[in-house]
Amino acid sequence: MPSIINNEPCYIYHVRDYQEHSLFLETITLNYGPITVLARGAKRARSPLQGVLQPFVPLRISIKQSQSGDLFYLTDYAFCGEGYNFKMPEYFCGLYLNELLHYLYRSGDADGNLNVFASYLQCLEAIDHHERIELNLRLFELTLLKAIGYAVPVCDDGGAPLKRNEPYRYCFGVGFIQFDQEMIALLNEITASSPLRFGGGDGAEDSTEATAPAPDSSADDDSALLFAKSKVRGRKLEDKPRMTTGSYVNEDPWAYLPHATSFGSSEDKVPALTREQKRAKLRFYQHDLLGPMLTGIQILDIATHALHQPQALANAKQLTSAIMSRLLHGREIESRRLYREYLQMLKQKQQHKKDAATTTTTTTTAPAPEEAAPAAATTEQE
Repeated sequence: MPSIINNEPCYIYHVRDYQEHSLFLETITLNYGPITVLARGAKRARSPLQGVLQPFVPLRISIKQSQSGDLFYLTDYAFCGEGYNFKMPEYFCGLYLNELLHYLYRSGDADGNLNVFASYLQCLEAIDHHERIELNLRLFELTLLKAIGYAVPVCDDGGAPLKRNEPYRYCFGVGFIQFDQEMIALLNEITASSPLRFGGGDGAEDSTEATAPAPDSSADDDSALLFAKSKVRGRKLEDKPRMTTGSYVNEDPWAYLPHATSFGSSEDKVPALTREQKRAKLRFYQHDLLGPMLTGIQILDIATHALHQPQALANAKQLTSAIMSRLLHGREIESRRLYREYLQMLKQKQQHKKDAATTTTTTTTAPAPEEAAPAAATTEQE
């Protein structure tokens, strides 16, 4: 990275205080990925930066590297256009993007940085126009995971091509492990939990069928969210990515495998594991198994960012949610919590309106006291 960068397009996704009058800006740039910039004196009352350093505002910044080489100073800025003014509840989707960048995004290669910036901008446009928001959020999550070294792999844990209709489950740091009915029964026995569920729906119900089920209309408390769950409790893992298998967008995903130009077939000679070997494997990996059960064609659909299969968005949401939750090390995404509180507030307002309307109707239909008195007198005379 050069020591002086001029007129670099960027967006600010996080701001934090530094000393009394300065700010640290975390920016996503077009050519250099994430850069943390120190804006000296930005908090002073007469600073020209007052009200400028806001999220969702396109900027061109000029920065200069410090002598120690570990810090960049803001030297100049210019507006590139009007910022995005999101309405509720779409504003929480924009906050979600910024929080993912803040917690997960680190410098990558030039192509990865460019793809993340393009996906981020496309997502902001979708939120602003309220068009295909969920699809663009899923694509951004997949692009970000690929840029930080956690792309969805297109082969199993042994490096063999995925079989089109065989079920697999993602194992963090390993890849996709093929499951059969015996392994499902063994895992349920080991974990003493409810049966596993195959891809499709939202994961609220369980199934042990060997094929993907029909779309499921059931939903849990978070089904209305446009973004994935983002809190996990468990052991903390290292920050360095352990799996760098890429997803091959607009390419043949099997081209890099020797003698493999399509999905693997059931005739592929793979050494079969005994029951005890399967049990030992599941015991070793049981805490790293994440996401839903998916077939080979569903995995390829997600890995190539096509998302054309039935329930593709729901499957991608569950898979990216599981991976990012592990990477977040127990941190909670605030935008998700705020979104749920906002929905709860709307429900309470609607309930109050219904109660008020019911009270008004009851008061209108009740007889007035002066009308009821003559009727009572007539009854006494009779």
